[in-house]
Amino acid sequence: MLPTEQPIAPAAPPPEPVPLPPAVAAPAEVRVVGDPRVVLSAAKDGSIDSLLSVRQMVINASDATLSYEILANGVSRRIASLAARTGIETENAWQVAPGRYEVRIVLDPEDRIVEDESDNEALIVVDVPAAVRPPARRGTNATFGYTPYLTYTPLPEQNRQGGQDWSYLVSMPMRNNGSTELTTLVVATSGDHESVSDGDGLYPPGADKLIGVGRGAASLQRMRIRVTLDPANALVEIDEGDNAVDLDVVTPAAPAPRKDE
Repeated sequence: MLPTEQPIAPAAPPPEPVPLPPAVAAPAEVRVVGDPRVVLSAAKDGSIDSLLSVRQMVINASDATLSYEILANGVSRRIASLAARTGIETENAWQVAPGRYEVRIVLDPEDRIVEDESDNEALIVVDVPAAVRPPARRGTNATFGYTPYLTYTPLPEQNRQGGQDWSYLVSMPMRNNGSTELTTLVVATSGDHESVSDGDGLYPPGADKLIGVGRGAASLQRMRIRVTLDPANALVEIDEGDNAVDLDVVTPAAPAPRKDE
């Protein structure tokens, strides 16, 4: 059974389309630019559901008004129009239960434009964990503002070497959850992915910092990654029990070929 989803109203109106200059516009061409970007956050207090927000840059360099569609696990979430010779960064959000979601952004789903369609679709796979929203604490306390999670985007065909099909990203939402100001938030990963990331700066109580690390992986590859806040124990915290999370994951199956590939 697929995870359940509940639509919600977007937090902000979509950005205005940006007209393309003549030098950029190409006849009868529409395309996605780059990979989708996903951010997860807790939907509300006391719920394990999350708010899934996805952004994608899309360009319509044709002379016709076209549409684009966003699907999650094959279910249409939104169909919207894209004016002729404009580019826009789409942003859409909805409430989801824990589970794995394949999110696709498809340009010109009706195939109104005859063109190379290999760049008309973007895909990102998201492993949505059970959401947490930790209550604020008095004293020094660094914690995860939301459970760390993984997203996967398919590697371009020319970059699929050594059996790697996917690029994965471990997103680690950190928070100063205490009542004292912090000047750094350090997070490390170990196990099947080793890294250390410093987030130097001023973090007043309640401030958040999102750091992501990743690399390539094979299809259906099993990984166990431990994410640890303040790995050197530089902070004297009132609670150290919320500083580590283990992620046991299996990467998606091999991505299907795009159109015209």
